Amino acid sequence: WTHIAITRSGNVFRMFVNGVQESTVTSSTSVDNGTASQIRVGASGISGDTEWAGYIDDLRITKGVARYTANFTAPAAPFPDKG
Repeated sequence: WTHIAITRSGNVFRMFVNGVQESTVTSSTSVDNGTASQIRVGASGISGDTEWAGYIDDLRITKGVARYTANFTAPAAPFPDKG
């Protein structure tokens, strides 16, 4: 499996793959810009017609905290169930 994290701290967006920062973008644009835009999980593009060809497990969206701002050790296994 692959651990992917996308974070925002101030105006800096970062993407990490398996704990290694792969890209950085600086933007002051609001994620919620007051239009009918939606966050899409498992699809890309405005129409959402390109589907993710895989599985998504343990999706977490956190508001107000940039969990990762530098390289980190990604978990070696999926998050355990809380049964």
